[in-house]
Amino acid sequence: SSPTTTKRATTHKQFRIRRTHTADLNDISSMLAMESVQTKGGTMNWNDKMQCLRAKPLLEKQLAHRLTAVEEGRKTTRRLKEQAIDDDVCLLSHDDTCHLLWANDNFRSNLRNAIFNSQET
Repeated sequence: SSPTTTKRATTHKQFRIRRTHTADLNDISSMLAMESVQTKGGTMNWNDKMQCLRAKPLLEKQLAHRLTAVEEGRKTTRRLKEQAIDDDVCLLSHDDTCHLLWANDNFRSNLRNAIFNSQET
């Protein structure tokens, strides 16, 4: 008899978001809200839809604060690297970049807002 191979079927969808824009947050929060509601039998009833509607604005708010912090971090890191190149300084190490990033008041403020508005436990 010849060996047979079986593929393991996945029963759930996986989303991987690498980079997004503010305009995408509405769609992303809708997907996350739908995935966060546990349905009976795979179909949404009225109560499930209401749970989705309640979850969506909370998720969108969390994502917006997190995206703001990420964008500020990117902007600050890019500026630091450009300054290092202009000053003919060697490329910054990861630790130096982290310290300089944390020294930026805007980044720290945005990160604190993202953490404060997080509803995760």
